[in-house]
Amino acid sequence: MTLDQAKLGQTVTVLRVRGEGALRRRLLDMGVLRGTEITVEGTAPLGDPMELSLRSYTLTLRRADAALVEVAPACPRAPHPRHTATRTLDKLLLHPVLALPLFASVMLGMFWFSISLVGHWTQALGEALGGTSLLGGPGGKALLDWWLAGQGCPLWFRDFLLDGLLAGVGTVLGFLPQLTALFFCLSFLEGCGYLSRGAYLLDRAVRRFGLSGSSVVPYILACGCAVPGALACRTIQRHGCRCLTVFTAAFLPCAAKLPVIALVAQLAFPGGWWLAPAAYGVGLTAALFSSWLLSGSKRFPKEDIPFLLELPDYRLPPSSALWGRTWERLGEFLKKAGTLLVLSSAAVWWASSFGWTGTGFAYLSSGALDHSLLAALGSALAPLFSLAGWGDWRAVVACLTGLLAKESIVGTLAILGCPAALYTPAAALSFLLFNLLCPPCLAALAARFQELGQGRLFLFTLVYQTAFALLVSIGLYQGACLLGLP
Repeated sequence: MTLDQAKLGQTVTVLRVRGEGALRRRLLDMGVLRGTEITVEGTAPLGDPMELSLRSYTLTLRRADAALVEVAPACPRAPHPRHTATRTLDKLLLHPVLALPLFASVMLGMFWFSISLVGHWTQALGEALGGTSLLGGPGGKALLDWWLAGQGCPLWFRDFLLDGLLAGVGTVLGFLPQLTALFFCLSFLEGCGYLSRGAYLLDRAVRRFGLSGSSVVPYILACGCAVPGALACRTIQRHGCRCLTVFTAAFLPCAAKLPVIALVAQLAFPGGWWLAPAAYGVGLTAALFSSWLLSGSKRFPKEDIPFLLELPDYRLPPSSALWGRTWERLGEFLKKAGTLLVLSSAAVWWASSFGWTGTGFAYLSSGALDHSLLAALGSALAPLFSLAGWGDWRAVVACLTGLLAKESIVGTLAILGCPAALYTPAAALSFLLFNLLCPPCLAALAARFQELGQGRLFLFTLVYQTAFALLVSIGLYQGACLLGLP
């Protein structure tokens, strides 16, 4: 008799583990040894993997791997009292019918709370304090302008502080409440033990795309930031699956892309609460499609290593640890906002404020943006994006600054102004899709390069992701034009 033939609730004793190589070693490392008693606690809603209890802890094992373990019936063990509360909760949260809808509801609820509810409160507060739009209100800017004028600051320096740093960085920092709420929810799900259940529930569903249940946690963490999403892939044993997860997790919209989603929603879809969950759905679809397309190729080979995951007991995370983890993630975001975002905002302002005039290279007035250095660069690349519906140099430049930090896209548009194309639904969606699916920021790319460890593979992922994003955005816009949609 093998372990996969054991019935629910049955306790068996391990006789021997068949097979050889990495698969057998992994089973032995996890405690599946001769003489060990194993109790079958349950199976995932899709029938695979199995949930097993041994040596006072719980782990998961696929049925195909369990077939390698020869067992014999043993006397049933009394349930450990420490597992009573966890068992009770798992009866609901891992229910064969309700588990997947509950998990989807938890994920959607997390994004609705952080993006829609907290975002609505933030917008209402901003309007109450004098702000009139996402790109900032006049109150704080007018006060700072008055103070700088009184100090005798040169005009160019005042413009740099007001139209460069304040407009660029200040706009992005206005999204801190939404980011704090998202990081808090992720920290809670991770600390209470529910996040690992998501890997257990979805292993069979993602396996057909060349991934494993271990890929689920990096995917969820990537919704907060692509950097920890990439670093979390270190726990994946299969090399091909690990590299594929590191690459495709970047398709999931991170917290830095929330300002871009909110901007497009306000410009082209006022009141369009559905845009945020739709963006996450598009990112997940792109990740799974790319995984299915590339899995088993020379760059991402398939390997036969079992999926073993320990399921910790449920617990209420201590408030100190919960808020500590939240502030740690928020601090990483602020650190990036204080470095890359400031540098990109300063660079955008400088390149948009200086250019060649009839008298030579000089500081330009506010109405002469078309003669700036930035306009020359954006205009050179604009024809490439004209088929996507937003071939305006300002939109192109905003995408380029997004390579430094995705939140810089909104900051750049706050400095340069939003082109008219972004006020139309088709072009706005095309712009959003490109920025959702194109390569992530420099910090995330550095983490990807570190985890992949191969220069050629890293370059392949850059070319693939850029081409994929461009083709999808062009296809959406051209399809909308054929259908006569605006």
